[in-house]
Amino acid sequence: HLYSQAANIEDENRDDRAEQLYLESTKYSIKGYRDLGDFYLNNNKNYNKAIEYYKLAYDKGDVVSASKLGQIYGELKDVGKSEYWYKKGIELGDINSEIYMGKKLYLDNKKEKSEILFRKAMKSSKNAIPIYYLMILNFEKNNINEVKKLNKKLKEKSIENLNDDILVSTKYMLGNKKEQNIFKLLKN
Repeated sequence: HLYSQAANIEDENRDDRAEQLYLESTKYSIKGYRDLGDFYLNNNKNYNKAIEYYKLAYDKGDVVSASKLGQIYGELKDVGKSEYWYKKGIELGDINSEIYMGKKLYLDNKKEKSEILFRKAMKSSKNAIPIYYLMILNFEKNNINEVKKLNKKLKEKSIENLNDDILVSTKYMLGNKKEQNIFKLLKN
């Protein structure tokens, strides 16, 4: 109840009042600290405050905050701290850290390492993103049979984070040569 109250504050003292409500919620759940981090990150891009609260959440046992810290430091172009926080999250089994670190490795052209993380994330979650990246990796290897198998997995019930971009991309990936060329252009 406190979360929804904080999210709906619309006046000039919004930040102060929302912060007080989120702080109140920390008496009942450590997630309140992460929510404060989200509030400062999403509402006014106050990176310092977001980092402060994500670190508090992490220190109190909220492993998801590790991936949030990794993302912020990535946005701030601090590669070392970004990787540090993703690794901390991975050590504690945070799926988001595995996915974001996998994406980073993929973009850094460390595709074998990214594939390991995506496979791990795929086994322990119902998230579409690692499946999609594994499809891309196999498409790049011209392993269309594996792409088709992964596409079936993508279509299973209760897959999370499946969106139109992924669906359209996979359609092109599995299409004829012309559509596959379109996918290559979209991917690049």
